[in-house]
Amino acid sequence: MRRVVWLLVFLAGCMRGCNLPSCTSGGGSGRDPSCTSTEDCEDGERCHESICQSAESIRSSERCLHTQECKAYGACRPGLTRSFLGANSQPTCLAERTEDCAASEVCKTQGRCELLWTTGALRDGFCAATTAKACASSTRCATHDECVLDETQKVCTRAWTGCVEDKPIVGFEAAMDLGAPWHPGEIADAAVACQLEDAYKQTTSYVRVGKTCRRGPSLGAKTPMVFRTKLAPKDRIEVAIQADPMHGTSRDAGYVRAEYTGESVFTSGTELPRLTCTVVSAEAARANAAGMVTRIEKGFVRLANERASPDYLIAEPAEAGGIRRVMKEAVVWLGSDPQVAAMQASLEAGLVAWRKKLDAAIGQLTPSNTGPKGSTVQFQGVVCGDALKARTKKDEVGKDDCGVEIAVKAKEKMTVGAGISDLSWIKIARRGPDATVVETDVIDVHTQSKPAPVYALTLEAGEEAIALVVPRTFLPLTNARLVGSAGKTRLVLPLDR
Repeated sequence: MRRVVWLLVFLAGCMRGCNLPSCTSGGGSGRDPSCTSTEDCEDGERCHESICQSAESIRSSERCLHTQECKAYGACRPGLTRSFLGANSQPTCLAERTEDCAASEVCKTQGRCELLWTTGALRDGFCAATTAKACASSTRCATHDECVLDETQKVCTRAWTGCVEDKPIVGFEAAMDLGAPWHPGEIADAAVACQLEDAYKQTTSYVRVGKTCRRGPSLGAKTPMVFRTKLAPKDRIEVAIQADPMHGTSRDAGYVRAEYTGESVFTSGTELPRLTCTVVSAEAARANAAGMVTRIEKGFVRLANERASPDYLIAEPAEAGGIRRVMKEAVVWLGSDPQVAAMQASLEAGLVAWRKKLDAAIGQLTPSNTGPKGSTVQFQGVVCGDALKARTKKDEVGKDDCGVEIAVKAKEKMTVGAGISDLSWIKIARRGPDATVVETDVIDVHTQSKPAPVYALTLEAGEEAIALVVPRTFLPLTNARLVGSAGKTRLVLPLDR
């Protein structure tokens, strides 16, 4: 039995992470395999790299030194692959020395110059980036802007800070006229239209010009984008093809850049991903915006004709969203044209008019406590700040954010709780100059007999439950009402108490 145990220990030692000489030369004899000359070694062994090794071990070492894995990844030492109890162990080449990492291609290209070990009983060595200097001197720092050390992942990363998420760069229609080639040189406010050709599908991007970084479009095979920027010869337009501007590495991201030459068309080159950009003349840009302006003006007319009523309570007409979408691109084409300010003023005037209509419609609501399936619904109180955070389990809940508790008494068997359509019609409406309507979610529900809040409960006729209703967009509850509308008003509960 003791022999079997020692056999298992020996096999476990001679797996991946254990270099071959230590497994074959004195590894189980208790003898120190280090040496200064062959005279220190037993018969049949030679002193090679300060270790007594057999001729076969030396040949294995020399084979590894001439492999592509050694040159590329620093895997220059012979070893054995992992296997179950050693049954299928195979010779392989492993990263075992920092010197090999320092001489590898991944050191030059990615700053991965230091040998590290994975944790665990069976260790694997790998070449990693461990210093900011290694990242700064790597070729991918120069070509892909991967210049910052990620201490956690031990890789060099592209770290763009201050990217503006809420003002993304917009796309444009393929039919847009980008104008004839010209030589704009240095330009203070350029409309730049770019197309990114790549092999990515629906991938998030970020675009940087100088020190300004903005969220780019979701990328497809050929993605057009247009933005305004100050531009001078030798400025770069960079696109990071990654989900997070703080984490762009050689493992999981793409990158492309084009340097502005002073000509209206400039490109990153011929390889994919390929970025081709055009500085659009003011005349061509205005022509592109002309059709959009017409659509926007027609949208203003439709917005003015929108009617609010107690049965039609929405925070903002869909027409306003459509105007915004078209205007976003039109503004890029027009730049600082006075027409932009006029359009924006018209949109705000239309929304002010809508809020007045909405305020009047909210005022016409008749208080009622009739809920789904003939149930009765009563306002119980508000839950705010830390208490609300504990119930919703959302860290973004602030000290002034509140939800509403309502008591629902069943007239017949019904289910009350999160995700139940019986309460999906509940909204919170607020009157006044900023009159609005906010959609809500039911977070939890409880009863006297079951006081611990749960996701949902089924009530029998005559039973009562307390449900927590939380607005999807938090707003002050003073001068607000809890409303229900599904073709007709079913519930209006004043909350300003």
